[in-house]
Amino acid sequence: MACESNNGQSAHVTQEDPLVVVASYNKFDNLAHVPRGTTAGHTLSCFRLHRESATMTLLAVEDTLENPAFLRFHPEYNILYACTEDITKDNEVACFSVSATCGKLTHLRSQSAKGKSTCYLELDSSLEHMLFVNYWDSVVGTMPLTCSGLLEPVVKTLKPERPVVARDLKDHLANRQSEPHAHAIVLDPYFGKVAFIPDLGMDVIQQHHYDAKTGVLTPSTTLACGPDDLKPHGPRYIFVLVSNRGHNSIAVFAIKQTTRCGEAGYLRVVNYCHTKGKTPRHFQFDPSGEFLLSANQDTDSVTVFRFDNETGKLTFTGDVNDVPSPNFVCVFQPHRNGRMRHVAKL
Repeated sequence: MACESNNGQSAHVTQEDPLVVVASYNKFDNLAHVPRGTTAGHTLSCFRLHRESATMTLLAVEDTLENPAFLRFHPEYNILYACTEDITKDNEVACFSVSATCGKLTHLRSQSAKGKSTCYLELDSSLEHMLFVNYWDSVVGTMPLTCSGLLEPVVKTLKPERPVVARDLKDHLANRQSEPHAHAIVLDPYFGKVAFIPDLGMDVIQQHHYDAKTGVLTPSTTLACGPDDLKPHGPRYIFVLVSNRGHNSIAVFAIKQTTRCGEAGYLRVVNYCHTKGKTPRHFQFDPSGEFLLSANQDTDSVTVFRFDNETGKLTFTGDVNDVPSPNFVCVFQPHRNGRMRHVAKL
């Protein structure tokens, strides 16, 4: 199969070649942090990842959203969800249809997130609600989904007990750890009834009960915190990968299943791999687990690496793609009937 790329060239495509959507910042002065790259002309870029050559080809671009900063795919439909980052006004969550063959993104609908600087999206297991988090004012909430995956208006939001009083970016950077700043929301993988919300301002992880029928979150307790989105990576779940934005590398750790004392869960360093760019804001595996893509925010690039599922070793393929201020990469295998066959986990 051939698909025309964005530069007019014909790119060889196989059904097993996944799509890659990259989100970019196009405005810096309304963010809760200070990127050092180039403002983007296009905020969403869709690529094809060619597994045979370990290279990416640009297929399409989309400019509907300002500062999209988190992406999520529906596990049954070719629908992309994105949220926006802005500390000056209420942000939005949007959904797009995605062409499985040529990567064209078509805006379908947007809904208000009822808060500022939206930074994380989570689909519940019933696929009936989208959970979201606003970083700046720490407002969390849910919005229903139609049976076809479209977004409906927010059901309910929860505001922090301690209000955020930062007036601007300078004030925020000086006092970030003195105010609540919810940074992610993750449902438990077994029952989908407990929502964990790391708060990197208050240094706690909030625990909420989640009612999948109504979409309502109810606070229950808080826990000692850790990194905001640390999960085992790779198809075998025996490795943990972490990006180091100062060191500009990805660290690979092997999970020790057992120790001499019979305990499990300890980590062993496998290797550190430079991302060939600065500030790896986000990275993600392709659905096969063979390739890893790194969004290097402050050097305007997305780089491609091979991942050895047996040893955990990362190897740079040599492929560097120019993308201004990339902050998120979402890799998925589209279903040719309009449904998704596989979505790579974050």
